[in-house]
Amino acid sequence: MKLSKIEKVALKSIFKNRTRSLLTSLGIIIGVCSVIVMVAIGEGSQKKIEKDISSMGTNLIMIRPGAMNFQGVRGDLVAGNPLHYKDCEIIKKNAILIDCISPSVTTNAQIVSGSGNWNCRIEGVDPTFLQIRNYQIGQGTMFTDNDVKSRKKGAVLGYTVAEELFPNTDAIGRRIRINNTPFTVIGVLDEKGENSMGMDQDDLVLAPSTTVIYRLKGGKYGSYVNTIFVSAKSEKMIDETINELETILMRAHDIDNEDDADFSIHSQS
Repeated sequence: MKLSKIEKVALKSIFKNRTRSLLTSLGIIIGVCSVIVMVAIGEGSQKKIEKDISSMGTNLIMIRPGAMNFQGVRGDLVAGNPLHYKDCEIIKKNAILIDCISPSVTTNAQIVSGSGNWNCRIEGVDPTFLQIRNYQIGQGTMFTDNDVKSRKKGAVLGYTVAEELFPNTDAIGRRIRINNTPFTVIGVLDEKGENSMGMDQDDLVLAPSTTVIYRLKGGKYGSYVNTIFVSAKSEKMIDETINELETILMRAHDIDNEDDADFSIHSQS
């Protein structure tokens, strides 16, 4: 049959069975639309998750204290050797695959400024923390490596803390007290919002790591660090960088068997 005759027969059949043709078309339309919507939702969710992950830091690697195995028994965290500030220095000196590194010494404290007060997380870090964790300075400036060496009492407020303590006013240059220790506000971070777990990433105060160790956490005990944040040179080198970090820390902690490691290393994967 010629194509024109086939078209006439098809059209005649469609118009003869209008209801069946309409339902068939409707089913096809609904099916195609459903697939398009589901694909769009999936792609949107993936982009949202990727954005949340990247907001935590670029090529982020986290080193944390981990319980130590002894004769096949995993002990309590306190029984193992915690991470020390010197571990960060050892990594900085020996690692060749890392881009940036910063210790993180954390404590919760009450912050007082005039008649205002706010309880939040205080994080003692190095200036590289901003690059590793994708924070940006919105006002003022970040403390420097020299400030870390001199244990300067300068504070960079998260956006939430600045809004709570100094609503509608400039926080730069203002004095605050953290556990009765005076600090000067030198900067305010840009707003970052909540992470994928619902935690407010702006509810924190950054201060030089050595200042938090020696002025807020009391010297020797305070020399323990909660986390060492590392940024690999590229995403493709993360696994290789983790292997290098494990080798350096096992040598520094005098550990021969990786099953006895008193630390744990995590990446965003």
